[in-house]
Amino acid sequence: MQLYNLFLALSLALPHMSIGLPTGNKQLVGGETYENTNSTFVYPRSPASGNAKLMKCPPGAPHSGRYIIKIKDPKSSAAVLRHLDPHTLPLEKLHHLIITTLKPDQLHNIEKESNVEFIAEDCKMKTMDTGADSAEGSTHVPWGVARLSSMKRLDAHDYTDGFQRKNLGSSACARIYVLDSGVKLDHPDFDGRVTFGASFGPDGPNFQGDNYGHGTHVAGIIGSKRFGVDPTANIISVKISDASGGTMSADILLGLNWVWSNIDQVNHANQKQGKPIHPAVINLSLSVETSGQPIEDTIKELTEAGHLVVVSAGNQNRDVKDISPARSPYALTVGYTTIEDKRNPASNYGAQVDVYAPGTRIVSSWIGVGPEDRKTLSGASHATPFATVVAAIYWCQYHPMKSIKPFPPTTVKRRIADNALSNILTGVPSVPNRLLHINPVN
Repeated sequence: MQLYNLFLALSLALPHMSIGLPTGNKQLVGGETYENTNSTFVYPRSPASGNAKLMKCPPGAPHSGRYIIKIKDPKSSAAVLRHLDPHTLPLEKLHHLIITTLKPDQLHNIEKESNVEFIAEDCKMKTMDTGADSAEGSTHVPWGVARLSSMKRLDAHDYTDGFQRKNLGSSACARIYVLDSGVKLDHPDFDGRVTFGASFGPDGPNFQGDNYGHGTHVAGIIGSKRFGVDPTANIISVKISDASGGTMSADILLGLNWVWSNIDQVNHANQKQGKPIHPAVINLSLSVETSGQPIEDTIKELTEAGHLVVVSAGNQNRDVKDISPARSPYALTVGYTTIEDKRNPASNYGAQVDVYAPGTRIVSSWIGVGPEDRKTLSGASHATPFATVVAAIYWCQYHPMKSIKPFPPTTVKRRIADNALSNILTGVPSVPNRLLHINPVN
């Protein structure tokens, strides 16, 4: 049985998800209105499943009709594929996964295959909450941007004080992928630096906007000219949720599969032309309580391929040891703080939290009808993009488009840990106690 408790969370250890290598205490062995999602999903084994391979949706959770099949050995998938409809194949990059519809007889036959690790129903869950602190918010640079470059606590008593953005360097050499509710591409805050990548879910593959807002807010923290850490950032939007912030677990996997394929396509084209390979950073502002592995397995594979995945610690005031993918030793896991340099009481914590970043009352771009749309939100969702863009800046500072191959994500994670402000946060019940920091460019 698996328990899925989401915050901007998507789960996929099986049928759902709420949406690199070790640093610190991670061991690689093999107030405010908070953006909380308090839904609890219990995924029982199917009582009708003779070999207990089928993972079913919880009562009341819609099932799309698709199934996620995990193969133990992708090289020996023929025995499984023979039971499926013609032209059904494993995912292009995630070779151990097959996403498809199944008839009862197909399901029965696949359960009996020894090369199948599990079969999970594709379930819908509430994954993204945009509970706002205010409808609009300040027009100033967010306090979080100012906190990144300060060696001491901000001398401010109001989240809307007039903070200034310092030049922290450019992330322009990197490609930053935001898997979320989409991004409002024509928002003037972005100056055309956000491009559409792909869309998965009920809005169809050609939906290029954001009909929920969460993704635009996250992208704005990364690179909007009014509120972002780096107004030169290049962002690729991958939509994985519907207009209510819900998603299907399979769509999250399809989004990650697309990202990996796109990274390879861009890098291959650059190599043919003798150009440097662009580092890639993937922002997953989501977390989920689960004992499953698929998303974590995917993050491990992406990291080993040279791509950094940054994930939210979550908003349940819990140890992340049971939160996926936050507990992964391969992900860069981010908790969130207040302007007083305190762990926000809703932020998750634990030995697997690599770094904390500002996440309380963060103003950023929004999706309304006006060109100046903005909104103030709180949650680990909004701390995660701070770490994402800082990671990209570090990558570009120490790999400034000069060498053909970027250094590995482990090096970026270590640099973030080494440059963080240690043991200054209050309310952190475990180690490490690190606050995200980057020195301004002189």
